Amino acid sequence: MLRNISVLICDLQTKTLKNLYKPNQIIQNVNLLIESKKHLLPIKSVIGAQLCSENLGTLDSSLDLKNIDTIYDKTTYSMANAFLIDKLKEKRINEVVLTGMEIHWCINKTLTDLTDKGYKVHIPVDAIGNSMCLTDNKYNIERLKANGANLCTTHGFISELLCDFHNPESKWFVSYLKNMNVTTERHKWGL
Repeated sequence: MLRNISVLICDLQTKTLKNLYKPNQIIQNVNLLIESKKHLLPIKSVIGAQLCSENLGTLDSSLDLKNIDTIYDKTTYSMANAFLIDKLKEKRINEVVLTGMEIHWCINKTLTDLTDKGYKVHIPVDAIGNSMCLTDNKYNIERLKANGANLCTTHGFISELLCDFHNPESKWFVSYLKNMNVTTERHKWGL
Protein backbone atom coordinates (compact mmCIF):
# COMPACT_ATOMS: atom_id res chain seq x y z
CA MET A 1 0.00 0.00 0.00
CA LEU A 2 1.26 3.45 -0.94
CA ARG A 3 1.99 5.59 2.10
CA ASN A 4 0.45 9.06 1.91
CA ILE A 5 1.19 10.85 5.15
CA SER A 6 0.12 14.16 6.67
CA VAL A 7 1.80 15.78 9.67
CA LEU A 8 -0.82 17.22 12.03
CA ILE A 9 0.00 19.95 14.56
CA CYS A 10 -2.50 20.36 17.37
CA ASP A 11 -2.83 23.53 19.46
CA LEU A 12 0.80 24.66 19.81
CA GLN A 13 -0.42 28.22 20.29
CA THR A 14 1.08 31.38 21.75
CA LYS A 15 -0.88 31.19 25.01
CA THR A 16 -0.80 27.39 25.41
CA LEU A 17 2.98 26.97 25.01
CA LYS A 18 3.65 28.55 28.42
CA ASN A 19 1.94 25.49 29.97
CA LEU A 20 3.88 22.96 27.89
CA TYR A 21 6.55 20.88 29.60
CA LYS A 22 9.84 21.14 27.63
CA PRO A 23 8.37 23.26 24.82
CA ASN A 24 11.71 23.76 23.03
CA GLN A 25 12.21 20.01 22.54
CA ILE A 26 8.67 19.54 21.26
CA ILE A 27 8.87 22.54 18.91
CA GLN A 28 12.25 21.34 17.57
CA ASN A 29 10.79 17.91 16.77
CA VAL A 30 7.63 19.33 15.20
CA ASN A 31 9.75 21.66 13.07
CA LEU A 32 11.85 18.68 11.97
CA LEU A 33 8.69 16.90 10.86
CA ILE A 34 7.59 20.04 8.98
CA GLU A 35 11.01 20.20 7.29
CA SER A 36 10.88 16.50 6.41
CA LYS A 37 8.02 17.18 3.97
CA LYS A 38 10.59 18.83 1.68
CA HIS A 39 12.71 15.66 1.65
CA LEU A 40 10.43 12.65 2.15
CA LEU A 41 7.97 11.87 -0.64
CA PRO A 42 5.38 10.01 1.47
CA ILE A 43 4.73 13.20 3.46
CA LYS A 44 2.16 15.03 1.37
CA SER A 45 0.96 17.81 3.70
CA VAL A 46 1.38 19.60 7.01
CA ILE A 47 -1.81 20.80 8.70
CA GLY A 48 -2.10 22.83 11.90
CA ALA A 49 -5.14 23.41 14.09
CA GLN A 50 -5.79 26.16 16.62
CA LEU A 51 -8.26 25.71 19.47
CA CYS A 52 -10.30 28.87 20.12
CA SER A 53 -7.58 31.11 18.65
CA GLU A 54 -9.45 34.26 19.73
CA ASN A 55 -8.64 33.27 23.35
CA LEU A 56 -5.53 31.09 23.07
CA GLY A 57 -3.71 32.82 20.21
CA THR A 58 -2.56 31.43 16.90
CA LEU A 59 0.05 28.75 16.23
CA ASP A 60 3.25 29.99 17.81
CA SER A 61 5.87 31.75 15.68
CA SER A 62 8.53 29.32 16.94
CA LEU A 63 6.96 26.84 14.51
CA ASP A 64 8.03 26.90 10.86
CA LEU A 65 4.70 28.52 9.93
CA LYS A 66 5.61 29.29 6.32
CA ASN A 67 5.91 25.56 5.58
CA ILE A 68 2.58 24.57 7.10
CA ASP A 69 0.19 24.00 4.18
CA THR A 70 -3.06 24.65 6.04
CA ILE A 71 -3.91 26.24 9.38
CA TYR A 72 -7.50 26.16 10.59
CA ASP A 73 -9.47 27.10 13.70
CA LYS A 74 -11.41 24.56 15.73
CA THR A 75 -13.66 24.69 18.76
CA THR A 76 -13.66 20.97 19.56
CA TYR A 77 -10.88 19.04 21.25
CA SER A 78 -10.48 16.81 18.21
CA MET A 79 -8.76 18.03 15.06
CA ALA A 80 -10.82 15.50 13.07
CA ASN A 81 -13.65 17.75 11.95
CA ALA A 82 -15.18 17.82 8.45
CA PHE A 83 -12.62 20.39 7.27
CA LEU A 84 -9.63 18.20 8.20
CA ILE A 85 -11.19 15.03 6.80
CA ASP A 86 -11.80 16.82 3.48
CA LYS A 87 -8.16 17.99 3.40
CA LEU A 88 -6.93 14.44 4.09
CA LYS A 89 -9.17 13.00 1.38
CA GLU A 90 -8.00 15.66 -1.08
CA LYS A 91 -4.40 14.41 -0.76
CA ARG A 92 -5.43 10.73 -0.44
CA ILE A 93 -3.88 10.59 3.03
CA ASN A 94 -4.05 7.21 4.77
CA GLU A 95 -1.60 7.87 7.63
CA VAL A 96 -1.00 10.83 9.92
CA VAL A 97 1.75 11.87 12.29
CA LEU A 98 -0.02 13.56 15.20
CA THR A 99 1.92 16.17 17.18
CA GLY A 100 1.06 18.93 19.65
CA MET A 101 -0.79 19.16 22.94
CA GLU A 102 -2.66 18.24 25.28
CA ILE A 103 -2.00 14.49 25.42
CA HIS A 104 -5.05 13.51 27.46
CA TRP A 105 -7.47 15.87 25.69
CA CYS A 106 -6.87 16.98 22.11
CA ILE A 107 -4.26 14.40 21.13
CA ASN A 108 -6.28 11.46 22.50
CA LYS A 109 -9.58 12.70 21.06
CA THR A 110 -8.03 13.33 17.62
CA LEU A 111 -6.44 9.88 17.75
CA THR A 112 -9.70 8.08 18.51
CA ASP A 113 -11.65 10.05 15.90
CA LEU A 114 -9.06 9.38 13.18
CA THR A 115 -8.64 5.69 13.97
CA ASP A 116 -12.44 5.32 13.93
CA LYS A 117 -12.31 6.72 10.38
CA GLY A 118 -9.66 4.19 9.33
CA TYR A 119 -6.52 6.33 9.46
CA LYS A 120 -3.24 4.91 10.75
CA VAL A 121 -2.01 7.34 13.43
CA HIS A 122 1.67 7.66 14.40
CA ILE A 123 2.40 9.66 17.55
CA PRO A 124 6.02 10.62 18.24
CA VAL A 125 6.16 10.81 22.04
CA ASP A 126 8.87 13.49 21.79
CA ALA A 127 6.58 15.76 19.71
CA ILE A 128 3.54 15.76 22.03
CA GLY A 129 3.06 17.09 25.52
CA ASN A 130 1.19 19.01 28.14
CA SER A 131 1.99 20.58 31.49
CA MET A 132 3.16 17.28 32.98
CA CYS A 133 6.52 15.63 32.36
CA LEU A 134 6.55 12.41 30.32
CA THR A 135 6.96 10.34 33.50
CA ASP A 136 3.76 11.84 34.87
CA ASN A 137 2.15 11.10 31.52
CA LYS A 138 3.01 7.40 31.60
CA TYR A 139 -0.64 6.40 31.82
CA ASN A 140 -1.80 9.03 29.31
CA ILE A 141 0.71 7.63 26.80
CA GLU A 142 -0.35 4.06 27.59
CA ARG A 143 -3.91 5.17 26.90
CA LEU A 144 -2.87 6.49 23.47
CA LYS A 145 -1.42 3.08 22.65
CA ALA A 146 -4.55 1.31 23.89
CA ASN A 147 -6.61 3.60 21.65
CA GLY A 148 -4.67 2.60 18.53
CA ALA A 149 -1.66 4.91 18.35
CA ASN A 150 1.54 3.71 16.74
CA LEU A 151 3.92 5.24 19.28
CA CYS A 152 7.35 6.25 18.02
CA THR A 153 9.96 9.00 18.24
CA THR A 154 10.45 11.74 15.68
CA HIS A 155 13.83 10.39 14.55
CA GLY A 156 12.52 6.83 14.53
CA PHE A 157 9.56 7.73 12.33
CA ILE A 158 11.72 9.62 9.84
CA SER A 159 14.18 6.71 9.77
CA GLU A 160 11.34 4.34 8.83
CA LEU A 161 10.82 6.33 5.63
CA LEU A 162 14.45 6.00 4.53
CA CYS A 163 15.72 3.02 2.58
CA ASP A 164 19.11 3.75 0.96
CA PHE A 165 22.08 5.53 2.51
CA HIS A 166 22.97 7.12 -0.84
CA ASN A 167 19.55 8.69 -1.50
CA PRO A 168 19.22 12.47 -1.05
CA GLU A 169 16.66 12.06 1.72
CA SER A 170 19.03 9.89 3.74
CA LYS A 171 21.88 12.33 3.20
CA TRP A 172 19.63 15.18 4.41
CA PHE A 173 18.70 13.32 7.59
CA VAL A 174 22.25 12.14 8.37
CA SER A 175 23.45 15.73 7.88
CA TYR A 176 20.71 16.96 10.24
CA LEU A 177 21.74 14.41 12.89
CA LYS A 178 25.44 15.35 12.57
CA ASN A 179 24.63 19.05 12.95
CA MET A 180 22.38 18.31 15.92
CA ASN A 181 25.15 16.32 17.64
CA VAL A 182 27.70 19.10 17.06
CA THR A 183 25.28 21.68 18.47
CA THR A 184 24.55 19.47 21.50
CA GLU A 185 28.28 19.06 22.20
CA ARG A 186 28.90 22.80 21.84
CA HIS A 187 26.11 23.57 24.35
CA LYS A 188 27.40 20.88 26.70
CA TRP A 189 30.79 22.59 26.85
CA GLY A 190 29.40 26.14 26.93
CA LEU A 191 30.71 27.07 23.48
